[in-house]
Amino acid sequence: MANNMSNEETFKFIELYQSENCLWNPKNKYHKSKNVINDSWKRIADTMGVPVHEIKKKKESLMTTFRTNMKKKI
Repeated sequence: MANNMSNEETFKFIELYQSENCLWNPKNKYHKSKNVINDSWKRIADTMGVPVHEIKKKKESLMTTFRTNMKKKI
């Protein structure tokens, strides 16, 4: 499912990920708290109706694409 998300679902995922500050902001006091991190991933997965491991694969897929495009830009 993760790689088969529509653009609309992908944007929804990005918004949800962005709202979970502890996942991406190293200055967040809960950034290294495994319980808080797992709860954040579960909230995103529940909202999207997708298993957590699929959501994490989607995030890695998006990051890979981002890094590839950044290398081309430089």
